Amino acid sequence: MDRFGGLFCLKIGVALSVVSIAICAFAPNIWVFTTGYLLCGLANSVYHPGDFHLLNTQVPNEKRPLAFSVHSFTGNIGFALAPAMVTPLGFACGWRMAFYAVAALGCIGLVSLWLLQDVHVRADLKATKSKSPLSALLTPQLWLQFTIFVLYSVISGGVQGFSVVAAMQTFGYGLELVTAALSAYLLCGTLGIVAGGVTLKLIQSERLGFGIGTGLALLAWMQVWSGLGGQIGYMAGFLVLGFAMGFVLPARDMLVARTARAGFQGQTYGLVTTGINVGQLIAPVMAGVLINHGYNNGFFAAMLGILAICLVAGTVRLNPKQV
Repeated sequence: MDRFGGLFCLKIGVALSVVSIAICAFAPNIWVFTTGYLLCGLANSVYHPGDFHLLNTQVPNEKRPLAFSVHSFTGNIGFALAPAMVTPLGFACGWRMAFYAVAALGCIGLVSLWLLQDVHVRADLKATKSKSPLSALLTPQLWLQFTIFVLYSVISGGVQGFSVVAAMQTFGYGLELVTAALSAYLLCGTLGIVAGGVTLKLIQSERLGFGIGTGLALLAWMQVWSGLGGQIGYMAGFLVLGFAMGFVLPARDMLVARTARAGFQGQTYGLVTTGINVGQLIAPVMAGVLINHGYNNGFFAAMLGILAICLVAGTVRLNPKQV
């Protein structure tokens, strides 16, 4: 990305996604199907670094908070629409047709990318050569952002994957209530992303925005765990939690944008966004072990502790000049 630009890499990534999904659609056996999924995972690795690189190099500073907000918002909308659109098609026309339909949507996205004008400006060679890639990546600020992405992903994975079971076993709430609370959490998260972007544009401080959102999430999770207000209190806590977790996203992404050095932005985003995958690996192992052994309160405590660490990590200034 640092050499060819985010747009070029996104074109390659989307093209590979289309091909891999098409392979899954006509796969004659499980091995070909697995190969398609492996290729799709490889293509997916381009998206976050490519998006961030494009936003950070092509969008003016004053518009970036809203741009990052729109980026996260539309991503959430896509995640919500995918099962609603693809699952009924799969039941009606078969799973192969569902995969072909997804590949067709990918072709539309690919055409849209090719119609965009690539105005990528190559990084200044002097700035790039002045520091080695290793020295550019081995900085405390960068690894702090990586840690934040890991922690945030653990929280999201834990809440979405295990809060239903934990709440049912701890408080005796019904399945309908806890699943409705989780749906409300996801919906309010989308609203929070928009509010976070607007607020960030007004306050012009990523750390303050991150602190507000994470602090609010911390209080909301305490409410959820306390059991105060019974079912109404639980639902209210999840509404606020979802909003707060979405509110954090633009500030979190902008913190990375501030950290990335000229000439190494693609490498920076590639490293930091890997934290999402690391967190998704950690969350089910940690939460699953706690809940399977009956430590439901341990699950709530672990999520609370991670939120507290995330709050400190996102608001600390390693460089006095940082805003």
